Parts: sequence; C-alpha cells; structure tokens
Amino acid sequence: MRIAFIGLGVMGRAMAGHLAKGGHDVTGYDLDPSAGEGLDRAASARDAVKQADVVFTMLPQGHVVRQIVEDIAPAMPEGAILVDTSSAEPWLTQGSADILADHGLRMVDAPVSGAEWGAVA
Repeated sequence: MRIAFIGLGVMGRAMAGHLAKGGHDVTGYDLDPSAGEGLDRAASARDAVKQADVVFTMLPQGHVVRQIVEDIAPAMPEGAILVDTSSAEPWLTQGSADILADHGLRMVDAPVSGAEWGAVA
C-alpha cells in the first residue's frame, strides 16, 4: 500500500515509522525539514499524496487539517482516502470531509490519544 503521512511530529513520526516497518511504502511530509528522520520525505504535501492510496494526517489543530486538505485534495488520486488522526473540532472535520467529497474522495475521522508513548508503543 502506498501511504502519505502528513505531520511527522512526536506522534506522527512514530505512527509513520510503524507503517513503514509493516512493509508499506510511506512518504512523509512535515513543515519541519528535520521531522521524520529515516522516512522517505516529499518536498511538499501535494507531492507526498500524488501516488498515495491512503493519506494520514496527524496535525495540531482542525484548521491546520483543513488548510492541508484544501491544498492536497486536487492532487490526491481517484479512490484515495484520507484518515485524519488529529484531534479537531467536529465542524472543521466536516468541512474537510466536504472539500474531499467535492473531489470525489473520502475521509475517515480517527483521532488518537496516548501522546508519544502511545504512538511509539
């Protein structure tokens, strides 16, 4: 499976690493160029998603997710799905889902908890 992982901070880095160790082709992106050391990195969020079957987001706030979705939706392949693991306000999540739907794409709202120790475990 080809996976794009956007948000390689404390939790995202560990989550993306587990997916890569599981044999998936993972391409990551983060605004911080040093985040996600050891993972394949894209130059932009759009570049990361161009070939992805699944796009994961692990971002700090719902409005950041929405900004990313507005940017990447036109670049996501037909049939791709976005899984948002961020904790976001429901109305912002619905807005992100609506943007994706306008492009024929689907979204799963899957917030996680456990902080760094949970992601690493």
